[in-house]
Amino acid sequence: MTTKSEKPGGTIVALLAIAVITSSLLAAPVMAMGVKFISGPPVISASVLGVNEFSPGDEVPLTIVIENTGKIDLKILRSDLISRDELTTTAYRVSADLAPGEAPLTVKTDTQRVGDIHGGTAKTVTYTVKIDQYAVAGSYMMDLDLVYDELTNVEQYGSDALRYFWQNDRRKTVQVPIRIRSEAILEVPAISIDEVNVGTEGYLTLSLKNAGSVDATSAVAKIVRSGTSPIIPTDAAVYIGDFPSGEIIDCRFKVSVSRDAEAATYPLQVYLEYEDDEGTVRSTERRTVGIPVGGKVDLVVTQVRADLSPGDRNIIEVTYMNVGDTTAYRAQSRISAVDPFTSSDDTAYLGDIGPGESAVARYSVTVDRGATVKAYGLDTEIRYRDALDNTVISDTMKAEVMLSERKGVTAYATSPVLLLAVAALLIGAGYYIFSRQKKK
Repeated sequence: MTTKSEKPGGTIVALLAIAVITSSLLAAPVMAMGVKFISGPPVISASVLGVNEFSPGDEVPLTIVIENTGKIDLKILRSDLISRDELTTTAYRVSADLAPGEAPLTVKTDTQRVGDIHGGTAKTVTYTVKIDQYAVAGSYMMDLDLVYDELTNVEQYGSDALRYFWQNDRRKTVQVPIRIRSEAILEVPAISIDEVNVGTEGYLTLSLKNAGSVDATSAVAKIVRSGTSPIIPTDAAVYIGDFPSGEIIDCRFKVSVSRDAEAATYPLQVYLEYEDDEGTVRSTERRTVGIPVGGKVDLVVTQVRADLSPGDRNIIEVTYMNVGDTTAYRAQSRISAVDPFTSSDDTAYLGDIGPGESAVARYSVTVDRGATVKAYGLDTEIRYRDALDNTVISDTMKAEVMLSERKGVTAYATSPVLLLAVAALLIGAGYYIFSRQKKK
C-alpha cells in the first residue's frame, strides 16, 4: 500500500503560526488584579489592662485597652477593580474620654488622642483616677466615650476613580468594668486632749470609727508625726483587736510637743493596721487630724530685792512669775553664786506655780570684801514637773543684784583707812603703856 508523505513545507507553516501566537501573547500587556473588601463597621470594646481591683482612697494610673474586633467578610480580586487602603473596619482619628459612670471615683486626666485603630488591633490609653475614700465595695462600670470617623462606603467610577463616604465624629460609649475592694475605712469623729502643751508631754484621745464595709480583726491604731509638726508621738500604737464595721472606739496616745512651738493647732497622722476576711494584713489610708496645743510654762524674774555691800552676808529675794498658759508643778529654783558672791544656800522650793501666779525664793549669800560696787547678773533657773510628772528645766534667767557703798557708822567701821588708823593707834597706845611700866 502506498502512502503519501507529508510535505515539509506544511510543518514549517504550523511552527511559524505557533511562534506568532506565542509572541503576540507575550507582547500583550499584563492586566493587574485589583482588590475589593466587603466588611462591616468597627467593633470597639474596652477593658482595664492588668488588675482592675482597687482600694478606697487609692490614686492610680489606670491603663485601658481599646480593641477593634471589626472583620473583613469578603475579599474580591478582579482586574477591573482599583485597590484601596482605607477599610470600613477601621476607626479613624479616635479620641477617648473616660467618665466615672456609676463608679465612685474621680478621673483626673483629660481627653486622650488615640489615632487610628484598625480592625483586629488594639491601642492603650492611661488615665489617673482617684477612688473615693468612702467608696462602697462592689463592681462598677465606667464610661469610655469615643469619638471617631468611620468609612461607610466606597464607590468606583470607571477604571481610575474612587468615591469615599464618611461618617465623621461618630460617637460611641463603651463600658469599662472596675471593682472596689472590701476594706476598713478610718474616720476620726472626735478628738480630746489632756495637758498637751508646748514643751511637755500629754495625752491625746482619738475617737476612731470603722466606716468601711468589712470587719477589721487584730486591729492596731497608729499615729505618726506629720512632716515637721512639733507634735511627736511617744506611745504611738494602741491595740484594738476586733473592730467591726460601723463601730466607734476611743484610743488614748501619749504625745510630746517640742519646746520651740507656739500655742496653735498642728497636724498629726493616724491610720489603722488590720487583717481582712482572708487574713491579709492591710492598712487604711492615713488621716491627717488637727491637734490643739496649749501654751508652755513661761517663767520670768519680775523682782529682785537685795541690800548688799562688799563684805556683807545677807538675803537675796527673787520673785518668779509664770506668764505661760500651764502650771509648773513642784517647782524648785536655783541661783548660781559666782565671784564675788558665795552661797551655801542656793536653792529654794517654790511649789506649784499656775498661770499668772508668782513665787518668791530667798537665797543667803556672802559678798567678798574686795568686791566692786556695781550691778551683777546672777544666773537662775527653775526645775519643775509637768502634768505627766516629767522633769523640765526652764530657760536660764538673770537676777540682777546691785552692790552699794556702805553708809553711816558702818561705812566708817569697815573703811580700810580707818581700820589701819585704829590699828596704829592701838599699837602706839600699847607701846606707850609698855614703856611706862618698864621704867617703873
